[in-house]
Amino acid sequence: MKLSGLFVGIDVSETNIESFDIEIEGIKTDSRMTGEGDIFVCLNGTKRNGHGYIKEAIGNRAAVIVIEDKSYSGDFPYIRVCSTRKALAFLWNNLCCDPCKDMKLIGITGTNGKSSVAAMIGRILESAGKKSAVIGTLNASLTTPDPWELYPRLKELKDKGYEYVVMEASSHALELEKLSPLKYEIGIFTNLTRDHLDFHKSMYAYAKAKGKLFESSRISLYNIDDIYSSTVVQNINKYSYSYSLYREDADYIAKRIKRSFEKQEFDLLSTGEIFHIESPLIGEYNVSNALAAASCCRLLGIDGISIKKALKSFCGIKGRMERVDIKSGEFYAFIDYAHTPDALMNTLLALKEIKPEGSRLVCVFGCGGDRDKGKRAQMGEIASRIADFSIITSDNPRTEEPYSIIKDIVIGIKNDARYLVIADRRQAIRYAVHSAEKGDLLVFLGKGHETYEIIGNTKSEFNESSIIQEADKERIEIKGNEYYSC
Repeated sequence: MKLSGLFVGIDVSETNIESFDIEIEGIKTDSRMTGEGDIFVCLNGTKRNGHGYIKEAIGNRAAVIVIEDKSYSGDFPYIRVCSTRKALAFLWNNLCCDPCKDMKLIGITGTNGKSSVAAMIGRILESAGKKSAVIGTLNASLTTPDPWELYPRLKELKDKGYEYVVMEASSHALELEKLSPLKYEIGIFTNLTRDHLDFHKSMYAYAKAKGKLFESSRISLYNIDDIYSSTVVQNINKYSYSYSLYREDADYIAKRIKRSFEKQEFDLLSTGEIFHIESPLIGEYNVSNALAAASCCRLLGIDGISIKKALKSFCGIKGRMERVDIKSGEFYAFIDYAHTPDALMNTLLALKEIKPEGSRLVCVFGCGGDRDKGKRAQMGEIASRIADFSIITSDNPRTEEPYSIIKDIVIGIKNDARYLVIADRRQAIRYAVHSAEKGDLLVFLGKGHETYEIIGNTKSEFNESSIIQEADKERIEIKGNEYYSC
């Protein structure tokens, strides 16, 4: 593609290139991978500055360099822009021929619920006979893919005739301008709770990053029950709709909510219509997720029958309140991705509400290393207040010392709470399963859909569901008098 075509929509601050009638072979951000005829885009990262690799890119026969640094000067062809990250997104979008212009894009942002709401919307659209795809956390290393993955993927979907793309929009991707070229039919805000403050530094900055989704959304749909909703969606377009479990002034309301161990149901009320919705998912937050998905699809013009049918058959996604098959039948086990204070609280409260009378709620959890330290004590306090017994363990400690992370968690635990520290997550799981009493409800938090563990700089396989089932098999083989109790 010509350089002129690649730079459509990109504001150029300065350049020494007289003619943009240059054929470009590719777009690179790694100087080592740059080849003849490529554009080399200098990204300022948290650890490395791409401007320091300009000489290497030129040596590898790059055609043009794209820079931010105002101090750079030289004879080699360059284009200076205000943000190379934003330029990178537009370059890839243009290279892929603006793939979303003929598809309807639904973007979902929020601390919790993005994956579930996206999957629900995808299921509803499928039920209504619409060709749709979901892009998000599951089966991906990042919630929102990088531009060199995202835009070719969108082009592939366009070429295959997809009508809708439902996409999770992380605060990182929004702040780093990876999604700048995209225009959304509907943008959805689920909630905002403490997370990623190692990156955003404050809740206000976190909320403002989330709000960038709605600057590019034709229709905005937001959870009015969340205290940050006004910050996230302030000054948005006139096509704005709210949903709520509690407020009568919302555009879409969930009323007459009923819950049991097997399912929950509610009535969706909006102007001039009522839908009765049933869902096999448990937890109040899943009512909110289902309400968001149903409201979105009504705004898209999807019929109520398709919505009801899809949500009634939707059994959830991997790692989100996922029930583990326990052969011994002596206890219940769930896996959930909850790794923030709010998600931890919602998950534990949902399970406590449905646990069999006389049984215990036992939670196994940790906190990620090299991440926001401020939430650790909060999570310790929440677990000790709601669960009957907690096992504090590791959850991707990365380069931090596991016991240092655990110490931060334990600081928040109530003095009279019952808990145990087992830093090795595999051993913590085995202990929880082996010591479970009949009817206990065990929940393993933090990993969710992840099938790996990161210790130091090493990433190794770790399938939590399989480990739980292996421990249950061991339990069956152990004599009853050898069980040990929490």
